[in-house]
Amino acid sequence: MKRDIIVQSKSQGLQFVSELNKQNASQKKVTARQYYAYKLHNRQDSSSLLHYGGRLFQQYVVDNYIKIESERLNYLKFNQDKLRKELYQGLHDSYKSGITNMLEIETRTILLSSF
Repeated sequence: MKRDIIVQSKSQGLQFVSELNKQNASQKKVTARQYYAYKLHNRQDSSSLLHYGGRLFQQYVVDNYIKIESERLNYLKFNQDKLRKELYQGLHDSYKSGITNMLEIETRTILLSSF
């Protein structure tokens, strides 16, 4: 699921920012999971109108859950080299299975067991 962000500024008008854009990343950043965990936490000393939203609140929670999970999947998709996928697949595996045409070799995306 592709989610792009549209930001409107006074000087430059509408700007489109991709969810994969790393240009605006700062040294100290809060993940979406941390942000929504903070927003959804029910506090005794203050009332949150967010929690009284009924089905709208439920949709908000589901949308943000999907956003967080898609970020996790994108990380795994684009960081396969860091996850040592060569231990799980490669030319040696293809050779053992009898594939001689390089176009027949499939690329797998490895999910961590903690996912």
